[in-house]
This record gives sequence, structure tokens and C-alpha cells, in this order.
Amino acid sequence: MGHLLVWIHNVPWASKDVMAAPQAKFSDGCLDLVIVKDCPKTVLLSLLLSIRDGSHVNSPFVTYLKVKALKLEPGQRVGDPTMGGIIDMDGEVIARGDDGINHDPNWMDYGTPFLMEVDEGLATLFCPN
Repeated sequence: MGHLLVWIHNVPWASKDVMAAPQAKFSDGCLDLVIVKDCPKTVLLSLLLSIRDGSHVNSPFVTYLKVKALKLEPGQRVGDPTMGGIIDMDGEVIARGDDGINHDPNWMDYGTPFLMEVDEGLATLFCPN
């Protein structure tokens, strides 16, 4: 336990068979925030199977919010508060929490925290095939 999954969408479908944010609308001016927290692995498997129709959002381990803006900031790692946490996107680290260690100056510097906002007038087009 201790893992956190955050999924941010402005459309219902992540792919043709994954309805990650069933309440998302193209032009409602909101981001749909899906948070899965403290979910046992056995339950996580059933959540992954129910994501096809969007019913995963009914799980007590899932929080579903509609937001206008979102600030992501890594904290400390669960189980080891001496190490900074990370935020990754598709497996790539995009932000690191403070772990009190000076990193190599050649190491890629990650900005933290960062802000995501919905701007009116912008649109995401989702077109199957």
C-alpha cells in the first residue's frame, strides 16, 4: 500500500476500451481528476477490469473530482520520509521531492511544483480512427 495513482483527463476515454473519466465533457471547462489511493493489489485488478465501462469510479478506493486547476507537488516517500517522492508521467520523472541530498549538477533538474489549469477557448479533439 502507500501508492497513489492520479489520472487527469478532459475527455472520457483514454483509449477505445478505457473509459477513465466517465463524467468528463469536452466543453465543461473542467479537468476530471481520478485518484486511486491505498488500493490492495487484488482490488486493483478488479478496478482495471471495470475501467472499460467507467464503473471503477464507484470503488471506495477511487476519488473522482471535477477541478478548474490542479497543483501537483511531490511529498516524501511513503515508508521512508527521508527520501523525496517523485511524480512521473508515462514512466518519465517530471518532478522530485526534496530529499536533502545535493544531486550531481549534470543531473536533469526537475521543476516542482507545477500548476495545471483549464483555459477557456482551448479544445481537445478526440476522434476515433
